[in-house]
Amino acid sequence: MCAVKRFMPRFLRRQTTTTTLLRRFKITLRLVICFGITSLLMVALGAFCLLQMQEIRKQGEAVESGALPSIAMADAIAIGLVKLRSETTRLIANADDPGAVINSRINVEQLRNEVEKGFSEYLARVQSGTEHDSIVALQEAYKAFMPGLQDQIALIEQNKLDEARMLANTMLALQGDLMDMQVQLLRELNKQSAASAVDSAVASYEQTRIIALSVIAVVLALTLLLAWRLSVSIIHPVRQALHIASTIADGDLTEHQIPDGKDETAQLLITLGRMRTNLHSTIDQIYAAATQLSQSVQEMGSIAEASALNLQSQNSEIEQAAVAVNQMSQAAIEVAGNASSTVTESQASTRAAAQGQEKLSATILSIKELTENVLNSSHQAEGLAERTQSISSILDVIRAIANQTNLLALNAAIEAARA
Repeated sequence: MCAVKRFMPRFLRRQTTTTTLLRRFKITLRLVICFGITSLLMVALGAFCLLQMQEIRKQGEAVESGALPSIAMADAIAIGLVKLRSETTRLIANADDPGAVINSRINVEQLRNEVEKGFSEYLARVQSGTEHDSIVALQEAYKAFMPGLQDQIALIEQNKLDEARMLANTMLALQGDLMDMQVQLLRELNKQSAASAVDSAVASYEQTRIIALSVIAVVLALTLLLAWRLSVSIIHPVRQALHIASTIADGDLTEHQIPDGKDETAQLLITLGRMRTNLHSTIDQIYAAATQLSQSVQEMGSIAEASALNLQSQNSEIEQAAVAVNQMSQAAIEVAGNASSTVTESQASTRAAAQGQEKLSATILSIKELTENVLNSSHQAEGLAERTQSISSILDVIRAIANQTNLLALNAAIEAARA
């Protein structure tokens, strides 16, 4: 328990340090980094599994290209040797049949070619080692066996059956047993090689499985750790912002410690702190304005009392002004009567001006007719020169009269407009 208590503060300090480090980045960049690390871990896990699968495949290829071909070729050689030994028995059994002897001789030649080909292929695959020594020993026993078999065939062809049987039961039997022993030794070596390859493949598989499970566990743990740290780096500041907003909504405007960071949640907390400060200053200004308003209300009360006294004095002055207005009304009535008579006179002047205008228009028409007559009688101009001059003077007098009449009409209109 004491060790756990000592470990917990360190763990919490590391947790706080990790949270502060993550909060230096924006949430988007933080998500990209975490998911990028997770993806890299997954890629590394896949690459490791591929490498281990390749290693297992190599083990399988080693079994396929090593022990199995050796066992197959050894079995082929062993089968060929067994057939050769069986031919020795068949030669003895069919010694009285020349055709059977010939067939056995042909079979022996075919089997000899197959066995020697098997030895050549085997020796080409195995260049050294215990397996090489074993196949060489088997080949030596085979080389010792084949001359005896050829001698047996020759003795049978010479009808020396007793010597042939003796050869088969002595030298050929001894060499055949030696070949069987070498074949069994070669099989055991191939079995051991195959078992070793299989054991190596199984061990490689078990090792790969353990390592893969360990890597999967590590990757899963790191992924969960990243997810946990990412969620804490986002949820913890949001909870702080929610707490600050709740305290502000409850009316508590005391300052709160704003954690360090450059992400969106840190900006949100800074904005909430600025809002709290602005609300506090606004409330202080409202309180100051309320105090000033109270003072202003008191001043307005005193001003209202003074205004009431002024209104009383103004009422008396208004009564005096009302009497003066009545007097002015009577004078206005008299002025209105005078103005009415002036309007009547102006209307009469207007009618006289209109009549003068009509006479003037008639005179102008007469002048126009006279002018036309003068123009039509231009060929008599020389005799009527004196008359024309008198007519011109008459026209001047008429124009003067018309101008005077226009002036009178204009004055009458002005007077009427003033009325």
